[in-house]
Amino acid sequence: MTPFVRTRQVHVWLGGVAMILIGLAGLSKLADLPQFAHDLKTWSIFPAWTRSLAAVLVPVVEVCVAGAFLLRVRRRAMCAAAMALLAVFSAVYAAQWAWGGAPRCGCMGVIARQLWIAEEAGGVFLRNGVLMAMLIAFLILDAPARAPSPTRAARSDSEPPPAAAPGARAFTLIEISISIVVIALLLALLIPALSGVRAAGVRAATLSGLRQHAGVIALYAADYAGAVPYFSNPLGPKTTLHCAAIGEDFNTLYWGPTLFWTLALADGYYQGRCFDPSFTPPRARRGWDAAYLMSCTFMAEPAYWRRETREWPPAQLRGVRLADAVFPSAKCAFMEDFYEARNQWGEQQAPDCLMAMLDGHARAARPDQINEGMPSADGRYIDRYYTWHFADHWLAPLHTLDGIRGRDLR
Repeated sequence: MTPFVRTRQVHVWLGGVAMILIGLAGLSKLADLPQFAHDLKTWSIFPAWTRSLAAVLVPVVEVCVAGAFLLRVRRRAMCAAAMALLAVFSAVYAAQWAWGGAPRCGCMGVIARQLWIAEEAGGVFLRNGVLMAMLIAFLILDAPARAPSPTRAARSDSEPPPAAAPGARAFTLIEISISIVVIALLLALLIPALSGVRAAGVRAATLSGLRQHAGVIALYAADYAGAVPYFSNPLGPKTTLHCAAIGEDFNTLYWGPTLFWTLALADGYYQGRCFDPSFTPPRARRGWDAAYLMSCTFMAEPAYWRRETREWPPAQLRGVRLADAVFPSAKCAFMEDFYEARNQWGEQQAPDCLMAMLDGHARAARPDQINEGMPSADGRYIDRYYTWHFADHWLAPLHTLDGIRGRDLR
């Protein structure tokens, strides 16, 4: 194999790999288009209507350019278009980062969330730089690869070129551009429907997970003489949770099990799976803390959840019983982390609070259907001794007035 042929193969591979990555990025965005459109809302330097257009146009252009290159349609033109796309995106990202704050990139779409790929400024510029370098190498090395062979160079200038095969007509750049615009418009019309279907699916999966965990409360109560889950150390402030399945001890504060109840229950009720998929909604990332919050009212007696009857900890810190619930169908056992849902969907798409009740059913509740919870000690926190436990209206189901005897829904 001659050096010329080897060089030709290397530069074709470089260009092909770069285009495959660009195409995968576009397909990944299209696979979860509503989320990509939501990520673009953090690009504050652009008007809203341009962000909506870019949400469709960018992935379509990426897929079409990469597909045309891989199908050997005007490769040099497609390579130049991909380089221009990367350059424009990098410049826009730098401008947003400098003047409007670092945005959520969304560059790799659902792939980044599945593989936990960080899309911070350094990684974005490094990735774009590597891709541009690969495409530049293709353009530079492609010119000599297309040089006429010695045999063809020796032909007479008067000799007519060979006739093209019948029907072998390549796409023009205008035809490709029109196709991209048409596809973008069609997808723009489908975005509202796709967003609604995706939101409904995520909500159904979330309610199903909450319902499953509410059932575990009943199983736990049957095993522990009617008690609801209680894992905290009232002598505090440190509480140690142990998960035998992974041989790990996890230290937290007294109210910490509202986030880390999964570690304490995994061995007995989830076959030792400390990171069971049911602990998180479809869009949330798995970690030590659950995306579903367990009610704090399981960790203190009812009198603690009234300011006029509260005593200084640890006097009223103890576990309670399922039989203490007066309104089990209106008393929250688990609720979705509303802040996480709001960050994912936005205010307009995720206005409701999803929760599982003590009687085992799960439902969505509007803000006006939720009763006020126990007011915090200083206007912001439940107490400062055992933990800086945050309290506001959206966490009211965790801090029900009268605790387990109270009701969260009106």
